Parts: sequence; C-alpha cells; structure tokens
Amino acid sequence: MKKYLILTLALLAGISLTTYAQDEDSGSTATEEAEDSESLGAKAGDITGSILFGRGSFLSYGSLPPAPRNNTNWTVSGAPPTANVSVNGSSATNMIGGEGRYFITDKIAATISGGAVIRNTEPLQNVQYYYTIPSNNDLIDGNDRTTSNQTWVPQYGSVVADNRVEANVNVGGEYHFPSSRFKRLFPYLGVNFNYYYSSISQYDPTIDYYYTSNPNNETGTGGTNVLVYDIGVRSSVVQGYGAQAVAGIDIYLVPGIFVGLSTRPVSYLYVTNVQTPAPGLENRESASQTWSIFSQTFIKVGFILGDL
Repeated sequence: MKKYLILTLALLAGISLTTYAQDEDSGSTATEEAEDSESLGAKAGDITGSILFGRGSFLSYGSLPPAPRNNTNWTVSGAPPTANVSVNGSSATNMIGGEGRYFITDKIAATISGGAVIRNTEPLQNVQYYYTIPSNNDLIDGNDRTTSNQTWVPQYGSVVADNRVEANVNVGGEYHFPSSRFKRLFPYLGVNFNYYYSSISQYDPTIDYYYTSNPNNETGTGGTNVLVYDIGVRSSVVQGYGAQAVAGIDIYLVPGIFVGLSTRPVSYLYVTNVQTPAPGLENRESASQTWSIFSQTFIKVGFILGDL
C-alpha cells in the first residue's frame, strides 16, 4: 500500500504548490496576505473535525486460551502482549478513526481522537441425531434401517459465542504556530495521552453424545458418553497506556477546509494482558513496554465545524 501513501503525499504537494502559485499571481499586498491568513485558520472557540487515514492504532487481542475438549495438554499461553508497531502494512486509503479539536486560543487546541470496532456472535448449541428415517423402499421391502438405501437426519453444529472489542482514545493538546510566509500552512506541535483496549471472549457450547455397547465401559452397558467442549467463557483482555509527542501541519485549501499530515516523533506504550481460561481458574497476566520513533503517520481531511 506504499504507492497509495506516495500518491497522496504527491497530491498534497501539488495542492500546496497550486495554492501557493495562485497566491503569488494574485498580487496581494503583505497586509492583505496577513488578513487572508487569519481568515483561513481556526480561531479561539472554533471546533474542527477530521477523518484520519493511515495505519490503525489498535492493539491485538492477545492469546486466547484454548477450549479444553479432549486436550490433555490444555495450556494457557505465556506469550506476553506486544504493541503492534511496524512501518509495514501502512495504507493511506485506510480510514482508522476521527479527531476533534477545540481551540482554547488562536494557538492552543485541546484534542481528542480514536475509534472502535465491536463484534458479537451469540451461541447456539449443537443438535445430534443418532437414528435414521427409513426410505420408501425400506418400508415396502421390509428391510431394516441398516441397509444402504435410507434417509439420514443431519446433525447441526454449534455456533461458537465470539465477542470482540477494539477501541482506542487519545486526548492531548497542540500548539499551532502562526503562518507567516506560506499563509495556507499551519504547523503545530503537541502531546497525546493514549488508552487502548482490546478483548476477545469465546464459548463453545458443543456437547457430544456418543453411545457404546461395551459392557465394561464406565457408563454401563449401552451407556452414553458425554464430551463437553468448553466449561465456561474464555477471554483475553489487552489494555495499553501511553504518551506521544505530536507534530504536524494543516494545509487550508479554502477557508474552513483543510488537509493535513501528522506524525508521532516519539511514543511510549505500556501494555498488559489478562487471560482467563475458564470461570474460577487463575488468570495468566503479563505485560510489556514499547518505545517507538516516527512509527505512526496520519493523513487527515478536516473541516471547521463551528464555534462555541
């Protein structure tokens, strides 16, 4: 997807050059340029909204404990959680969240950004049939049900309960530098405080019944053995707490509409993972820390929504 990022950056550069050329050709005076610059950027009391494109800033679910089933080596993984920080797989066409700003003054803005994905699958237990319905030929010929010419009732598999949540929220502040020579460009620096949450929980309601004619089996002659796949909801919860430096630039195309480029020069993230193999059993807990430099870059399209 790197080609999309290159194309987008080329588009932003082309827009900047075009608008700059238009400004140069307009023959406006220095006073007029200053007034135009003031009319383009956000002012104290303004609220802006942006759509963010780039690499999703979500944490993976971590390791989900397996269902016990017939597993004699039922093991809860000891793999620690890690922040999915990588320069690979970035996409400029991937919408990964939204951002809002409130300008306390002309230069200082409070920010909030984030996104969420929630999935839910309800459980359904399996249905098993261990008998057959004779076909018409069986009834006419008097053959028993063990003949090959018979109609079977299908078994119905279980629907595994599967609930997943991925969310992140980032709050912080930015200092916007006043534009001087390039009146449409508004650079800024800031800081973010991050909270990430990801969870997955599953429950397999399958119960298998199978019959045996062995008189020595544990359930007695002609008894029924029962195999329970799961003994309760299994879950894995990952939470991350971090802070980031922020740097970026907004390019106002017309008053109230801008595109921008934002990056995170330095980021720190502390991640915890809690795995629960079944209700009443001990949790497996682990943690990790991650430092990254220029690991997240976003392209944004934004608007001045109004003022308070």
